[in-house]
Amino acid sequence: MRVIVFYFVITLVVGCSKQTFQPLPEKRIDTFFVTKIDSTENNYIIDGLIGKDQKFVLISKKIEQQIYADCDKLVKGKKYTLNLEFEVFALGDFDGYEVDSHIFPPETAIANSPDLQGLCIIW
Repeated sequence: MRVIVFYFVITLVVGCSKQTFQPLPEKRIDTFFVTKIDSTENNYIIDGLIGKDQKFVLISKKIEQQIYADCDKLVKGKKYTLNLEFEVFALGDFDGYEVDSHIFPPETAIANSPDLQGLCIIW
């Protein structure tokens, strides 16, 4: 009887500890919709949407604008297809992801792109 109760408790604990969000792969090429562009002192914070329900945040370091004066820039409200590299965090005691004092909750999908310099798309 103790074995059955022990097994039930372990199953309950493991089942309740699973994350409720859908994990994203580490690297992929995907089309996303830009919903918001914000910035900090050193970075751009771009909110994106893949499909209808996969929200993520794309982080891009600011660059000197004269380097890419005539570039295709990301614009809010448009779709783009880029290489996306998602940050993957191990489960454990993790409070979130911080960029220039802006803290994102642990469930936030954070990405960067080698195709992006500042807001400029590098083809």
